[in-house]
Amino acid sequence: MLSRCYKYGITLNAEKFVVAVPILNFCGYSLSSDGISSDEDKTDASCLYGTGYAPPQDHGQGRMRHIQCGSRSLADAETHYATIELELLVAV
Repeated sequence: MLSRCYKYGITLNAEKFVVAVPILNFCGYSLSSDGISSDEDKTDASCLYGTGYAPPQDHGQGRMRHIQCGSRSLADAETHYATIELELLVAV
């Protein structure tokens, strides 16, 4: 993999590059040997920087898969909302 990056002029950031880790958090998802799940740090609606969502869908036999994910920044007035209001804002 590294030789292909070098060959095609792809620069890797040493601080962000990881190999052979048990859990990898990427773009709102946690990837592990157990499968893919939402990254709670990225989808928690109570954070004051924005709202995020990752609705799951049941695929049978206890397997849940995300059907979409996204986020948006809060408007200035929304930064003063209580946690419950932010959680409801995600549902709308």
